[in-house]
Amino acid sequence: MFLNYNVFGLILLTVLSLSTASAQNQIAGKWLSENKEGITSIYENNGKYFGKITWLKKPNDSKGIPFTDTENPDKSKRNQPLIGLFILKDFHFSNNKWIGGTIYDPESGKTYTCTMWLENTNTLKVRGLGLILSNSNLDSNKLNSYKMNTFKGLLITTALFIFAYWTSVFTGVFPVEEITAGYKNWFMSFPIPDFYIAACAILTVYHLNRNKKLAGLFGAMTGSGLLFLGLYAISYGHNTGLLYILTTGEMIEIAIKVYCISAGTYFVRSSWKLINQ
Repeated sequence: MFLNYNVFGLILLTVLSLSTASAQNQIAGKWLSENKEGITSIYENNGKYFGKITWLKKPNDSKGIPFTDTENPDKSKRNQPLIGLFILKDFHFSNNKWIGGTIYDPESGKTYTCTMWLENTNTLKVRGLGLILSNSNLDSNKLNSYKMNTFKGLLITTALFIFAYWTSVFTGVFPVEEITAGYKNWFMSFPIPDFYIAACAILTVYHLNRNKKLAGLFGAMTGSGLLFLGLYAISYGHNTGLLYILTTGEMIEIAIKVYCISAGTYFVRSSWKLINQ
């Protein structure tokens, strides 16, 4: 009985710890400034949170030269481009807020202590505690965090499903029957393109946090592959009449075709956005 209580306590502690970790990491991601002029990317490092400018609507002057941190009190840093500049430093999570950090205002070259909190899942409030509060107030909208997790989750799910599906076929769990002349040969022509799609999906996930352009390229390859196979399979089913035989097996195949087309469209659209970031 004592052991059971200890196990229960350990499970409860683990659940609470995971819940806290999830809450404090809600801030991690890309945030668009209220005026939609810039994006700040916030990330966690050793329990503390930092943020840097990763996109500006107008990153360069009229001559194409990147804007730099010209107001920095340290003259040696005034040639540093604004993109890549750290403006949020050393925050830690406490009582549903991120505290103890500083915000740097590149327009004035001043640094303020400040507190951040989530007003809702899409709005981050950053309030400075300096003398000029209006200069260090930032109202942001979260970008891509939920969408990116959905994108990544569907890619992983697609790859795992392909491996599981063909494993069941090759092991005889899901036998392939000659429903119509040539059906079995046609069906068994899909493993190579399917594994190609799975490989592209895995490479997309791998590059998401490393190289957005490559992630977009592999994501587009994943999506276009799914779209082609889905449409091709529907065309084959229509021409042979198999599309209209509503057996359990064919209903599953129809569901797979619909997923290929819908997921493929989603992957292509999301990848196009990644490529053009």
